[in-house]
Amino acid sequence: MDEEPLPPPSLAAGAAIELRGWHTENTEEARLFANRLMTLTSDYSRWLDLSRLSKIILSYDYRGALAEIEGIGGQPDIATSNEFGDGAAMSVLTEVDGELKSVLVVWTPLIVRMFDDEDSLEKRISLQSYVHELVHVDD
Repeated sequence: MDEEPLPPPSLAAGAAIELRGWHTENTEEARLFANRLMTLTSDYSRWLDLSRLSKIILSYDYRGALAEIEGIGGQPDIATSNEFGDGAAMSVLTEVDGELKSVLVVWTPLIVRMFDDEDSLEKRISLQSYVHELVHVDD
């Protein structure tokens, strides 16, 4: 039986990951995490349209990172906070040179367990949360 070829990734070649802090002093661990996250993102872009995704920002200061991004209309986005909980990730629609782009801002602890060797609820929630935000980029 012939396998169908995978669709090509839609992630733009210039998409980048920006790590703002890491939970250890191990820069190699941080670099490896960022590389694995970009590979995973590219893999998901075979089925999700991530062509608008220009940057992924992982930060321990989620609210600060989010406030720095100028969304559509010139206003920074504000982290969700209501009776149901506090937001920890958001896809922000921006405009760059007349084109709509998305910047994904994620509170690092939300997804840091994603590539753990052992299966756990935390690992699953990390992956599910990240993919949920990728779907917002595809919207």
